[in-house]
Amino acid sequence: MSHDQQWRAALTRLARLAQRQPEARAWIEEMLDRNMPDILRAAIEVAEETGPPLPELLAGILERKASVETYEAAARSVPMGATELQDLAIAAIRSLLALQGWPNGEPERNVAIRRHALRVALATRLANAGRLAVRRLGCGRKWTTRSACVRTASGDSDWCC
Repeated sequence: MSHDQQWRAALTRLARLAQRQPEARAWIEEMLDRNMPDILRAAIEVAEETGPPLPELLAGILERKASVETYEAAARSVPMGATELQDLAIAAIRSLLALQGWPNGEPERNVAIRRHALRVALATRLANAGRLAVRRLGCGRKWTTRSACVRTASGDSDWCC
C-alpha cells in the first residue's frame, strides 16, 4: 500500500469520526501538520468525499504552512466541481497573489504573466463557486415578483430560489 493510499484510508476514518466526535479534529490537524505537503493530494480527495470538517481543517493548515509550492499544489488539485473545496482553492490562489517572495532571478515579465494567470484562475474559481452554489440551492429560475427575488451582482435582473 502506497503512502497516498495509507493517508487516504487514515484520513477517511478520522474525517468520518470527526463528524461524530469533535475531539478527532485535533488528530486530523496533527496528521496534516506533520505531513504537509506530502499528504495534500490525499487530503483534498478525502475532503471532497467526506465534506466537513476536513476542508476547514485543511484550509487552516495551509494558512500555517504557507509556501508557494503548497499553495500552487492546492489550487491545482481542487477539482472545479468540488463544491465544498472551492473556498480552499480560492484561498490558495489569493494567498499566492498576496505573497511577495516570488522565486529570485525570475524575469519581471514572467512574474507579471504568472500573476495575471492567477487573477484569471481566481476569477474562474469565484464564478464557478457561484454557479455551484446556485445549482446546489436549486436556484436559477427567473421570477417576475420582486418580493421573492434578489438582485444579481450586476443588478440587471432578478434571480430566485
